[in-house]
Amino acid sequence: MRQYFLLVLGVCLTAGVIRVIAPEGGMKKHVEMVCSLCLAAAVAVPLVSAVLGFDESTVDGIADGIFGEYETQDLEAIYNSYIVEKNTEAVEDALAEEICKELCADRDDLSVKVAVSLENGECRVEGVCVILEMSGVLFDPDIIKNTVFDRLGVECEIIYNIFDE
Repeated sequence: MRQYFLLVLGVCLTAGVIRVIAPEGGMKKHVEMVCSLCLAAAVAVPLVSAVLGFDESTVDGIADGIFGEYETQDLEAIYNSYIVEKNTEAVEDALAEEICKELCADRDDLSVKVAVSLENGECRVEGVCVILEMSGVLFDPDIIKNTVFDRLGVECEIIYNIFDE
């Protein structure tokens, strides 16, 4: 019973503060209506639970059914994959720009693919693949390999794409 009174008191206080800070004009009556509905819902909680036969465990069961799947997701794995994805994109873009600068080439002449892993909270570049398009097949592969090795310390694989897509 104490929790019920605290709930009603909390809703009353919150609704009162919201009504005070609500902007004047046509919006104020809508804010007051929503506050009144929230207060009515808070007051009606015991009546609804008595009529429908809800108890605390039933409400918890409904909430688990709705939100349970979100708790089972491994949020750390989702975060880590996001970090790896963003670092991969950043390294690919920066390395492609650096290689193009070294070769005095256009960005459309090549693309860079990077394999990034996450170990102990640190992203590490595992490998690099540079794909040279038709107009880039005459580039010196040693310049590309040296640039990649100097910047990242990993070996580079070069693939020639001579077919138009």
